[in-house]
Amino acid sequence: QVKLEMRRQIEKYKELTGQFPTYIDGHQHVHVTDIRESYSQVLQEYNIKYTRQCAELHMETMDHMSEDLKNFLILKAKEAQISKPVYKQHGIWSPDGFVGLSTMGSNMNLERLHSIITTAFTECDMGNNPVCELMVHPGYQTIGEGGCGDGPDDFSKSRDREHELGILTGSAIKEFLKESDIILISYCDVTVN
Repeated sequence: QVKLEMRRQIEKYKELTGQFPTYIDGHQHVHVTDIRESYSQVLQEYNIKYTRQCAELHMETMDHMSEDLKNFLILKAKEAQISKPVYKQHGIWSPDGFVGLSTMGSNMNLERLHSIITTAFTECDMGNNPVCELMVHPGYQTIGEGGCGDGPDDFSKSRDREHELGILTGSAIKEFLKESDIILISYCDVTVN
């Protein structure tokens, strides 16, 4: 059923855009759960080479989080570590580092972003041209219809997405990236050897 649904969504994407996606991940990081093998097989079938590896376990950045969020982070990091060799076996690449679960919504601030991005680039063994994914959810508060599934979730209805948008479009984050020699790219810009 997972493979069937993935194929339908990939084909719909092609119908709407005229091309297959470069990159796919799963809502709420479901792609690192027990469906990882089926997921990888479908990506390989469609020659989709990139996915997310959502292992973000920088304990010093977790002080501000609820126990539920901490436990979710720990679970996703464990599942991502199990998934990465499965992806690799199917020729699917994922970034060396990942940031974003601990900086979602109201948990995002400049100090935290600086700290966790710096940690992600310095603590991981990433080689000469490291790639770290920054997962963000900028946007505007959903009022009325919209959102995922049955309608807007609590995150979509809050002002958290607008909070992220303000930080991510501000001059301070741009200055930090420039000073840190970090270049923003998309998955279309990634070259894998």
